[in-house]
Order: sequence, then C-alpha cells, then structure tokens
Amino acid sequence: MTLNENSSKYFPYEKYREKQLKLIEMTKKSILEKTHLVIQAPAGFGKTICVLAGALEATEKNNLKILWICRTHREADRVIDEAKEIYSINPWISAITIRARSELCPMPISNEIRRDAESFSILCSEIKKRRLCPYYSPQKIKNIELPAIGSIKDITKQCLEHHICPYESIRKKIGKYKIISLAYLYVLKQPIFKRLNINEEKCILVIDEAHNILEAAQKLLSEKITIKSLKMTLIEAKKYKVNVAEEITNKILEIINGVKNEKIIDKEKFASKIEKETAKKVEEIAKHLLEIGMKIRRQLASENKIPRSHIHHLGKFISLLSNAIGKEEYSLILRENEIELLCFDPKSIMRRLFKKFFTTISLSGTISNRYNKIMGIKQARFLEITLKYNPDQILSIIASNVTSDYEKRNPQMYRKMLEYIIVTSEIINAGIGIFTASYNVLKGIIEAGILNIKKPVFIEDENMTSRMNEIQIELFKEKARKNGAIYLGVCGGRASEGVDYPGKEMDVVILAGIPFPEPTPSIKAKIKYYEKKYGRKMGKLYGYIIPSMWKVAQAAGRVIRGPEDRGAIIYLDKRYQKYSKLLPKWMRPRKTIHDAAELKEELSLFFA
Repeated sequence: MTLNENSSKYFPYEKYREKQLKLIEMTKKSILEKTHLVIQAPAGFGKTICVLAGALEATEKNNLKILWICRTHREADRVIDEAKEIYSINPWISAITIRARSELCPMPISNEIRRDAESFSILCSEIKKRRLCPYYSPQKIKNIELPAIGSIKDITKQCLEHHICPYESIRKKIGKYKIISLAYLYVLKQPIFKRLNINEEKCILVIDEAHNILEAAQKLLSEKITIKSLKMTLIEAKKYKVNVAEEITNKILEIINGVKNEKIIDKEKFASKIEKETAKKVEEIAKHLLEIGMKIRRQLASENKIPRSHIHHLGKFISLLSNAIGKEEYSLILRENEIELLCFDPKSIMRRLFKKFFTTISLSGTISNRYNKIMGIKQARFLEITLKYNPDQILSIIASNVTSDYEKRNPQMYRKMLEYIIVTSEIINAGIGIFTASYNVLKGIIEAGILNIKKPVFIEDENMTSRMNEIQIELFKEKARKNGAIYLGVCGGRASEGVDYPGKEMDVVILAGIPFPEPTPSIKAKIKYYEKKYGRKMGKLYGYIIPSMWKVAQAAGRVIRGPEDRGAIIYLDKRYQKYSKLLPKWMRPRKTIHDAAELKEELSLFFA
C-alpha cells in the first residue's frame, strides 16, 4: 500500500506492508484512550516502526515519553535505528539508549570486575569520590550536547573525544529525550530506574519481546547461595569478626550438607532456625549483614581491590527470605551444594508496571490473548496480526518417532534426531538452525555425532559472553550465505530470539524437542502454585506449557523474516501434535512424517 492522506506522518518508508497501518492506528487509539495493548505480530512484520509511528502521533501534543524496554542490546539498538529513519522526515523527535556503567566505562578496569555490575558500581563511586576518574567532570557532562538520535556508538565516540564519561553523560541527559530504549533491568529494578529521574506516570511503556518479561522479573526476585560461597562467607566473617554471619553460615551449611536430590523445605521453619540461632528477627539480621557487607565492599574498593563481599550476598539472601515469609509464590529449594529461594510469580513487579505507567504496549511474535491473564492485566486490547502465506512458502513437519521426553532421552533417541539433521544438511546449502529443548539435549546431539557432518557447525555455549555470541552468529551467517552452515543452540537462547536471518541465513529451523523444564520438585511446586491460582487445568497451562511454547515459537519464527521469505520448520518431537495449537497459525505443522527418508523427500520437493 502506498502512502496517502490516511498515512502516518511518522512512517518513513514508501509503502506499507499489509496491516501495518492498522497497527499504527490501534497503537495511537490505545494510548489516547489509556488502554493497555497486547500485540502478536509475526517476525519481519515491522512491529517496531509501526508502534513508534503510532505512539509519536498520540504523544506529539503532550509531554509523554516512549520508554521502550528490551531483553537484548540488539533489540534496543533496533529502536534507535528506526528512530533515525523517522528523524529523517520529522527532525523534532529525539531518541537515546543506554548500557550498563561497566560496558561504557573507558577506564582500564578488568573484565572480572566488569562482569559483576554491583561491584563495578561501587568501585566507580569510590574512584569518583577520590577524584581519580579523569572522565568524570560534572561541568563537562552538564555542558555536552548529545545527538538528537543517540546510538551507543555515536555517543561513546563523542564523549571520548571530549574526554568525558559516556554513561554519566547519558544518565544525566536521558530524561530530555522523547524515545528512550533500554534493557528490562532498568525498569524492573526500581532503585536503578529512580536514578534516571524519569516520571513513570508520564511514560508509555513498550515491552518488546514481551514473552520474556516474566522470566526476567522472576530472576530478580530469586536468589541462590552455594556451599562454596558459604565457605567464603565463613572466612570473611572470621576476618572481620562478624559473629552473626558466622553463626548463620554454619547453620545453613548444616542444613545443606549431605543433600543429594532436590527437595522443597519449609521457608518459615528455615527462618525460625536462623532466628533461634541468632536470637534476632530475620529482618534485623538482613539489615545488619547488608550494612556490614557494604562497608567491606567500600573498604575493598578504596584499596583498589574487587569490592565483593560474601557477607553482603548472605544479607541479600536473608533479606529476600524475610520478604518471602507467608507468600505462596516463593519456595525454598535445597539441592546438592546449594540453596535457592525461588519466585514463581513476580506479581509485585508486574503490578507496578501495569499500574504506574501511563499505559503499556506489549509486543511479541508469539504471545496470545492468555498473556493478559498470566501478567495480571485486568483490561487490555489484544491485537493479533496474521499474514497470509502461500502454501509453497512454508513447509512445517512433525517427526513422529522422536521426542525429548525426559524418560525417553538416551543415545539411541539422539541418533534418531541426528538422522533428520544429516538428511537436512545434505539437501540444504544455506543456514540451518537447530534449537534444542535444553543444553542436555544439545550435548546429546553432539555426542551422537553432529560434528561429523561436512558443513561448518557453530555450537552455542551457555557461558559465552554476549559479545562472543554475537561474533559467532555473524560467522555462522557468513558461512550460511556461501555454502551453508549449521547453528546448534537452545530454545530461549540468544540466537533463537531477536536475531534476523534474512535471505539464505536460515532456510530451515529444526526444533529438537520441546523445552519443558525437567519435572523437579521446584517445577512441581511452581505448577501447584499456578493450579491453586488458576485451577488444575489452566494452572499447568499458564505456569508450565505456554512459557515453553512461547520459546518454541520464537525459535521457529527465525525461518521467516519477511513476507517474501521461504523456509521449512521441522518439529522433532511427537508431542507437538498435542501442543501445536498453542503456536501462531502460520507455523503450525501441516504434515507428519515417520522417518528421515520421508523428510528427505519432502525437503527435496519443497526446495526443488
């Protein structure tokens, strides 16, 4: 559709794709009516530019900001890229993004400290306080004029040319921008958000890849402590003569020692044992440990040492425990060598998001109208954008003789999965993405012999840094475009979400299993909690099945990145026959095969 009098003046491209104008109008309407909006739209549709255009139209005559939160830096940068396009036709808009202090700091500080955001922040404060940072100049930071559309690359370059800190410059100026793109953490952790001096009530909150927000919030409200950490706490407690830390640590070690299998323990009884040991309430204990731990960290920073305190970590754990007492959404889990306080339902955080901000827009290629229920949104519009793909654009197949069911995982099953992968690699001279149910399944496929395939194989490593992962994905894409390559990762991993694979970069996606978590006592407790909240049938659906299928849909969606793309999705698990209705319509399997020979025939016909 070409632009006309009904067009958005903030849409910078010559033509609309099918239904893009509808999304722009719905975005504008929802903001003006202050109604939450939930959007499911396929990959490559152009969700980002449409929501930006609609939001700018709705807010051009008021001082509302557009706060866009994402899981990855790549997604945050995409918002800035689209804002640049809008700026070319409407130069009044402004947009900026931010990274962690540790990523932007130009000081020569070790990667070990940079990997620990809290330690880095303390060290930074100490360096500034002692006036040892040559890049921290409040007057220079106040005077610098950052670009109207501020990418990290452009801002970092400008700040370093002026010999000032990029992070502090962005933090001080960020409130002046219309569009602000940042990581989930900045909004989920209220103390961090407060440092930005942005009024929540004057912001439209856009949650990108919204299927990830719940898990991110759960992690923030959970905490674990290991035997190794506890032993370091004992050493620290003796060094600084902190008797209460020593008493609690010995008690926890006594409880953990000898545990082999995961089990749930009563958190109230656990707290009582700590209180009995110290003759103090857990709230008092937590406050005391956190104060002492912070003093230790500041002292270490002043001595140019890594400002890490195991006593402080213990204080965080006890503080979360005191907050969890009497709350059903928390469980205390004992495992071999560790204890974890796990939050199943971060409703305290989610409630703030959907109440404090002016309104919210949740975007994803996979969420359904059940998202509202899971997130606790009482009233919201749900907009499902469906595109019509020709039958010859997408081949979607289930293999009926394989599964990643925990009871049936064995070398023979992995060899069967590998047979399908080998057949695919022999026919496809482009990118092949294999996304497994877990790292254990990934390991099983490696042991079955995937590295013997005569194509470059790139393997995802869960310990790989974000930067190294990006480099590996780019190398995979380069090889895929030439003569084909294989990427072996996991559902929910960095390569399975938020990355575009246009052209020949990923012609086939293979889903090796369904990423259902192992049915451990903690997972069973989570399901039980959701069953109590939503009923037996819906509880397991909301708390266990749907989050896993969202990950599947994200991975499967890598194969089609635009309306003209063609590709195949191969589901290597017979259980997809039962759960495929939870997938977006366009990616639901239409054929069932029973062995690798049938797959060879189907792929040969489709890609002929």
